[in-house]
Amino acid sequence: MQKRVFISSLLLLSLVLVSCSYFTGAPEGEEQASSSEQSSSLLSEEELVTRNVTYTGLLEEGGVTIYQEGSFRLTLSDGKMVLLESEADASLPLNLYVGKYVEVQGDVRPTVEAGGTIMAVSTIEWIRRETNEEGEEVEMRRVLCGGGAEGACPEGFTCTLEETPGICMQDEEEGDEGVEGEESGDAESSSSAQSSSSSQASVAQQSSSSSSSSISSVVISDTDVAVMAGEDLAAGRWTQEYCSEHMSFCIPVHKNWYFKSFGTVGSLWHVEVRGSPLENLGEGPIAVDLRTGDLASLSMTDGDIVEANGRVVGYRMWSDNRHFEISADAALRASVEFMTQGLKASQ
Repeated sequence: MQKRVFISSLLLLSLVLVSCSYFTGAPEGEEQASSSEQSSSLLSEEELVTRNVTYTGLLEEGGVTIYQEGSFRLTLSDGKMVLLESEADASLPLNLYVGKYVEVQGDVRPTVEAGGTIMAVSTIEWIRRETNEEGEEVEMRRVLCGGGAEGACPEGFTCTLEETPGICMQDEEEGDEGVEGEESGDAESSSSAQSSSSSQASVAQQSSSSSSSSISSVVISDTDVAVMAGEDLAAGRWTQEYCSEHMSFCIPVHKNWYFKSFGTVGSLWHVEVRGSPLENLGEGPIAVDLRTGDLASLSMTDGDIVEANGRVVGYRMWSDNRHFEISADAALRASVEFMTQGLKASQ
């Protein structure tokens, strides 16, 4: 009798435990889904955006894709695709650049459908090779125009329609007035030469037209240096990179920084990096230069970081008797070290 009562008690206890588990425990799948939703909700739309990103590639019309965003797409050199849309406050005629190799800059974010990237384009330039007045082939950056108000040129430039679409060319400057006799004639001749030269310049600077002396004519702001030195330089913050298809190299760039290539200015290739928008040569606190010569001739080895007179320079060996020098104010030493170590050949 006691044995029967004991067995009945065990059965009753088991039923009670099963019932409690059934009514109080959530299914494993629902618990995981709830945890995932909570994790994704921790990221705001602002945190999903990476600003000031630059890509180069072939611009094409959007076509049919699984992503219901972006009217155009950019195919990169590695075959990857970036969807493009114009910023809400910028009427950029992306259609004028279809089928052309371009450089675009803007803010990127993940697409609604997982796995994609979309950019709100703020600037775009056509990259092409042209022959200058000296008969040298140079890389040019062109802004295209035509097709209505959305294809208008910036102030100081006129849309020339010798090609379709048109190209924004710098307005000719008039010579000084009030000069008489031979001096007047010389002035007019000089003015005419300057006008002819400026008519060949694009909206962006021509790579081979500036001398290295113009770099020192712009004073780098101490504020720019201080802002860049105060950034969080953890490896996860270096989400951008500048890549030169022409010179076949890439350098890492901090997610909050801007960069611009000035081509063959003072070296084989010159790139500058800044914590705020960068337009003019010499404004970037960090400079990247590809130079002729072996590092051994400078008594340097690959990866050396040298600091002297308030400046720091990182050195990297390169192919064909060339080397890189990444230079900046000494306050930016950690950034120079990271970029020097991260410099690599483009794919």
